[in-house]
Amino acid sequence: MGITSDIFIDIPELDLCSFVCSLIRENGDDIAMVDAITEQSLTFNQVCELSIKFASVLNKRGLKRQEVVAICCSNCIEYPILMLGAAANNAISTTCNPHYTYHEMLKQFQHCQPKFVITDADQVEKIKQIADQVKSIQEIFTIGESTEVSSIQRLLEEEDGTAFPTNVSFDLKEDVVLLPYSSGTTGFPKGVMHTHYSFVSMIRLATNTKPPMRFVTYTCIPLFHIMGVLRPFKNLVIGWKHIIDKRFNVEHLLKCVEKYKINTMTSVPPMLVALQNYQHFDKYDTSSLKIVGSGAAPLALTVKNNTSKNLGVDVLQGWGLTEILVSVHRSPSYPEGSVGQLTFNTEFKVVDPDTLKELGINEDGECWVKGPQMMKGYYKNPSETSRCITSDGWFRTGDIGHYDENGFIFIVDRLKELIKYKAFQVPPAELESVIHSNPKVADVGVTGIPDPEAGEVPRAYVVRKDGTLTEEELNNFVQSRVSKYKYLYGGIKFVNSIPKSPTGKILRRKLHEHALKELNKL
Repeated sequence: MGITSDIFIDIPELDLCSFVCSLIRENGDDIAMVDAITEQSLTFNQVCELSIKFASVLNKRGLKRQEVVAICCSNCIEYPILMLGAAANNAISTTCNPHYTYHEMLKQFQHCQPKFVITDADQVEKIKQIADQVKSIQEIFTIGESTEVSSIQRLLEEEDGTAFPTNVSFDLKEDVVLLPYSSGTTGFPKGVMHTHYSFVSMIRLATNTKPPMRFVTYTCIPLFHIMGVLRPFKNLVIGWKHIIDKRFNVEHLLKCVEKYKINTMTSVPPMLVALQNYQHFDKYDTSSLKIVGSGAAPLALTVKNNTSKNLGVDVLQGWGLTEILVSVHRSPSYPEGSVGQLTFNTEFKVVDPDTLKELGINEDGECWVKGPQMMKGYYKNPSETSRCITSDGWFRTGDIGHYDENGFIFIVDRLKELIKYKAFQVPPAELESVIHSNPKVADVGVTGIPDPEAGEVPRAYVVRKDGTLTEEELNNFVQSRVSKYKYLYGGIKFVNSIPKSPTGKILRRKLHEHALKELNKL
């Protein structure tokens, strides 16, 4: 029962920095990365040299093994250098959305206790305020010039690399190298612990099959996202030129495709919605573009087909999670609706979520996955770790799906209660906590409702404590405390009660069903 990859490949027993630098030097002085805005570029050799220098910078400042460095900046070509420098010291890189509100960022930093924070110049004041509350933070660095704190670029210019750590010990399957935060179905975002072994495994599984030519590839999805942060490392190892953009804009993307002769790009569904609606493709030569990968959220078939037709490309949808990325490999030949077949070294099975009985071909249930690319667990959260990872090593994804007789995997729904707004995860419990903090609110339940452009948007059902509370007032309250993608775009509905179980747990399924009935009446 279940399916297992019929190909197993060797996973190098190396720390992240050693693994990456040993391979990318093969491409020497070829261009590795280009900033799509400034046009600044780095060669493969420069990436290694600068990583060594940054490791030396951190070592001189006393960074110890398994201490945390927060990378909280916009997309930049220095991103993998920052991670490799920390990794060489056997420290942990936690990635963070630089546009988080003060409260959101404070929660993450209180949890992971970073020693150093690297951010954008326009975020320094916010980080300083957070550092007043999080005493572990010893120094702030910026990407780009700043009059207040040290610039990474200036530090690297002045550094000779002689303090590169050479006596660091690694326990590859235990020592954490990457700590992204993944929103859970309950509670607040959880820190996902990827070890040197699991992250090297991700890169190795993603780069085992190389096309006969060296592609030029493009990324504008956030590098703090697991789907984004893997891309620079994959492209460095495989030897592709990587164009890195700070944000998505249709016109700028198409200009980049024409200018750099881009062959492949990474996307999320909202990008493809914008592309399918664009009317002026004839203004640009996009003939070099052949493959567009989509991930992070479900992709509507009409959007996939329209994008494919408009650009003349293969649009490939993948599937993976922050906890175990690269669960499938993709091919244009897979059937409609499938996310592909199982990648190397990986096992997959489908289980009845209630009885835990294993199911067979074309039977929908919860998808369980096992492989070397799986996280070690959740940071400082053993109870959630044991809930999601079974005693025999399977990760319970919370996604509902099946596999067919040819081993193609289909994801059809999810157990998780996460709201997927565009490519972002919005945990209802987090919004409920924010709304509950309003003194005029007695109770609240949040659910997602369908939206043609965003996929889902959050809607709040609120029991008022004070009858004077208005929708506008509560909306303003929420928007002052959360990032824009968590706004209550689905509206606020005032109700008399929230459906709950005898133990007090919100019955989200009933809340969701109620919301759908309301929508169907419109």
